[in-house]
Amino acid sequence: MSVKVNFKKSYYRWLFGGMGFHNSEVSMTPMMSDKFLNERVIKAYREISPTFSRLFAGFGDWTEEAMEHFAAYYHKTFAQNDCSIYMVPWRLPHRIYESDEEMAEWAENVARKLHHVIRDKNCPLIRYYCLTNELATDITWAKYGDDLDRFKRHSKMLFDAFHKYELENVGLVSTDSSGTGNFKHIDWAIKNMDSITDIYCTHHYGNDGRKTNTEFYYYFRDLISDMVQKCKGRQKRFILGEFGMHTTWGQSSIMMPDVPDGFLDPAEEAKTAFTCCVKALASMNAGAYATVYWTMVDYPDPYIIDDGHTPEAKARHEVGRFTGWNTAIRYNKNGMIHWTNDGDYNANAYMYSMGLMARYFRKNSCVLEFDSSDESVICGGTVNLDGSYSYCIMNCAGEAREIDFSTEYTTDKPFRMFTYDSANVPYNDFGDFQDFENVKPNENGDVHIMLPPSSMVILTTDYKNRTPSAVSVTSVSEDRITWAASRDAEHCYYRVFEDGKQIGSTVAEYLERCTKPNAIYTVKSVDKFGNI
Repeated sequence: MSVKVNFKKSYYRWLFGGMGFHNSEVSMTPMMSDKFLNERVIKAYREISPTFSRLFAGFGDWTEEAMEHFAAYYHKTFAQNDCSIYMVPWRLPHRIYESDEEMAEWAENVARKLHHVIRDKNCPLIRYYCLTNELATDITWAKYGDDLDRFKRHSKMLFDAFHKYELENVGLVSTDSSGTGNFKHIDWAIKNMDSITDIYCTHHYGNDGRKTNTEFYYYFRDLISDMVQKCKGRQKRFILGEFGMHTTWGQSSIMMPDVPDGFLDPAEEAKTAFTCCVKALASMNAGAYATVYWTMVDYPDPYIIDDGHTPEAKARHEVGRFTGWNTAIRYNKNGMIHWTNDGDYNANAYMYSMGLMARYFRKNSCVLEFDSSDESVICGGTVNLDGSYSYCIMNCAGEAREIDFSTEYTTDKPFRMFTYDSANVPYNDFGDFQDFENVKPNENGDVHIMLPPSSMVILTTDYKNRTPSAVSVTSVSEDRITWAASRDAEHCYYRVFEDGKQIGSTVAEYLERCTKPNAIYTVKSVDKFGNI
């Protein structure tokens, strides 16, 4: 018997702020090669186009050079799709935690530098800011959790400094703490910090002992719903500011491997990526304003952070300073794009699962109501301001399910259907999204879908059928192909072909590659709707 899934019209639904990623790479560009930046990092960002991002930035000791690097990355990424930014310094220097006088000076510097970045460097998408990541100082995780009165006092200094510098659009976040056991910090903040808090936020990792994705979905939806309702009582929203799925720190006698469940095991990693999608969907359906997966790009392999005279040493020092000094002791490999010393820059299963959800569940969309006749088939959907729709259907069961999908919303466009099957991840050598299938409802308005276990589909009308403008190759040398920039308003990135076979994807107008004397090279524009 097939499972009946129906999305319903409902008046009292809520606006969603978007799914996205923690974008640590915003502070890491000095260490990146142009190839990595153009062919993986910026290219992946533009194809996903998340509309909510969290990142480490906004430091009291931010240098002009670091702010310039931030602004350059901002205009290549966040500005392209009006992505809302939640900004937080990695960790406060411990001396500032110990001294109210130094904290007041730090707050003044933060506000002054944010004003400079927003106004002078034209970065107005900075929307939220928190005192510190996970209540930490640079030597102690969650140090403020032991003294929340101090957290309140120091946050008030930021609040006053933001008003002094007329940062009306930058709202303070409380408390950015991590772990189910620390959700209680939100209760405290609601009682003691509500007058200076714009939005509330916590983080969550692991699955709290739940064994199946079905059990976990309902458990986590109720957990987030409880937080949402508490915040609603103060007329505020709630952000799941970081989430992922790791219950251990890996194995190393020297370093700290901060890695997701299933790391280095592609089959298990693919299942973990699916569970992260379950967590994201539960949060959206519970009423969270936005969700943020940790992270879009891996941290680089640990490195010596000493300053020096060479450009390489100075780049490492800047990245270490503004991304967290503990990059020298930790393997942080939670990104959907790899970054290793051996040149592994490939996308993993998260690109084709969480990346897909972030692309189609975006800011200013209204969350829809649905019915499912099987509790192991969970769903989520949104309608956008332009009248387009995106629906997600997940099979959390241990066996395949036949799905009869219907919706009370009508459209003349066929659905584009994207599939993520954790047993058959649609890997691509260039990190490009998986292909879609055009699906038209039958005469009854239904769509029949066969879903394998631990798999999902996205059905969407959030696209335009169009042909991007043609691209002309201008020169081919022994080691480089160059072409004219696309002037198509909807252009996203380029795919490059050698004798009809794809050899690259990039946002640049060139590809460095050893070429063949008699080969034919072509370049195609991919627009933001996935048309080629």
